[in-house]
Amino acid sequence: MPSQQNFIRMLSRLLQLPPGMLSSDTRFREDLGLVELEMVWVINQLERRYQIEINDNNFSSLSTLRNLEVMLKRKNNDYLELQRRKKNKEKTEMVQ
Repeated sequence: MPSQQNFIRMLSRLLQLPPGMLSSDTRFREDLGLVELEMVWVINQLERRYQIEINDNNFSSLSTLRNLEVMLKRKNNDYLELQRRKKNKEKTEMVQ
């Protein structure tokens, strides 16, 4: 996962906004005026970039950039843990 500053820069490019307009407390709907379709597009782009899946339950809780960043970090950590378990399982199977 990128640092917070890099995450904000990446989102500013994605949203075509100056990075100075964004902070962790920036709200998608209230501050940026994003409508549902734009949020779906942003989420789709992030899913592609980070190779994760964001379900509707998670999507509805994303009101600020901080919420999004925390959720992406959690998804990334879950993915890394899954890969670690898979690797350990493969090692165990090879030994047997």
